[in-house]
Amino acid sequence: MNTLFKNSTEEAPFGFFEQIAQIPRDSGKEKAVSDYIKEQAEQMGLWCFQDENWNLIIKKPASIGCESQPPVILQAHMDMVCEKDPDSTHNFDTDPIPLEIDGDWLRSAAGTTLGADNGIGVAMCMAVLASDDLVHPPLEVVLTVQEESTFHGAETVRWDLLKGRRLINLDHSVEHEVLTGSCGGSGVEVIFPMEQQTVMADAKCYDLTITGLPGGHSGEDIHRGYGSAIQLITRMLRRCRKKFNALLISLDGGSSRLAISRDAHAKICTSADYSEVRAELRRMELEFCKEYEAVAPALSMTLSADPIQPKVCFDQLSSDRVLAALTLFPDGIQKMNGAFPGQVESSINLGILKTESAQITLTAEIRGGYVSTIKDIQDKISALSSAFGGTCRFFAQYTPWESRIQSPLRAAAVNTYRELFHEELKAVVIHAGIECGCFLQSVPELDAISLGPNCKYFHSPHECMSISSSKRSWKFLKALLENLAG
Repeated sequence: MNTLFKNSTEEAPFGFFEQIAQIPRDSGKEKAVSDYIKEQAEQMGLWCFQDENWNLIIKKPASIGCESQPPVILQAHMDMVCEKDPDSTHNFDTDPIPLEIDGDWLRSAAGTTLGADNGIGVAMCMAVLASDDLVHPPLEVVLTVQEESTFHGAETVRWDLLKGRRLINLDHSVEHEVLTGSCGGSGVEVIFPMEQQTVMADAKCYDLTITGLPGGHSGEDIHRGYGSAIQLITRMLRRCRKKFNALLISLDGGSSRLAISRDAHAKICTSADYSEVRAELRRMELEFCKEYEAVAPALSMTLSADPIQPKVCFDQLSSDRVLAALTLFPDGIQKMNGAFPGQVESSINLGILKTESAQITLTAEIRGGYVSTIKDIQDKISALSSAFGGTCRFFAQYTPWESRIQSPLRAAAVNTYRELFHEELKAVVIHAGIECGCFLQSVPELDAISLGPNCKYFHSPHECMSISSSKRSWKFLKALLENLAG
């Protein structure tokens, strides 16, 4: 393997990051990366425990003279969100992620997510374990699975094997911030049964496609106005239904409930001529491009006649019902946080639409800073589902991490950053799920913070990580561990 970085103390985490990038690690498929890290830890002569879910706990003794200090837990997750450009041929089950450097940014060269979320956290943990010149207290490294899907890894960590009550999570993406709280959430699946009818002999069938939206993280980017392909195609289909009496044949969009949808595709049938439909959709395309010109300059919409005449479509009642449900679905920001101005408190992201036989399935991610606001959104979805003849279920629920007023660990991080860089480390809460909320359910006395280098565009093929910021974050982590050792 050709490496992009030197094997130096300053760049130690990058070598491990490059190795991790060679191993497919979609959420739920982390065995290979877990086995690799376990093998590395054992070669280092460290105690290592791998559970049946492939979570890892690795222990490193304290530096000489620091044995009496209380242990510190370093934590990251091994899985990643697998998103790619429509024209990418990358296979996330088998292919390594090729890396490229673009100025100060590290990104995927295959039109895919990079895996910095949370590969850089894992790499920093491994660099700490491998280093023989760090000063640190006893260390317990916890590497979890399925953070991007179910939080099952965080929920099943063996806390009886851990003594540490100070935890540094390495899953944040802004270097000059220390994360002290995060939202909780829940996945939701809504299924609408659809009645079918025979396509009329004189009907014409068309394919509609929206592409070119930036996508992004369903929590951290929900306030950026990136646009949702699912929302836009719903608007297009409402227009076609009203103006051309079009009926739905299929409707699909997005690929992950954790990512804002970048593209969507629908098939319709109508007696209207191609030129009529194209003219109307061209007007809508211009409207959309005007609305999103600042964030989605590549936004485009295509219409093509389907050369294969489908035999069945969804009837008028089913087409109307599902479009009404999509129109009223509470997609996007639900409430802002009054305690943290400018911060989103609760939201929902409709990330996937899928047509299978005679049903359409909606899959979304609910996020909220409080259990009560998550429950409120769940109630709204339940009511909407019932009103339009659908069924819904909630899954992969996780607990908010509520910020503590007093945190000695946070104070140590702020002081260390100030001493090292002569800058202030800002304490924040974010609108994304961090595993600390799960950990606090098991260990309420846990003092936790989250740190990490500057990264952008998580959960999208544009994901990238700042190289210079990663080097500073590595320097900061080493200094913080040294301060915690004394």
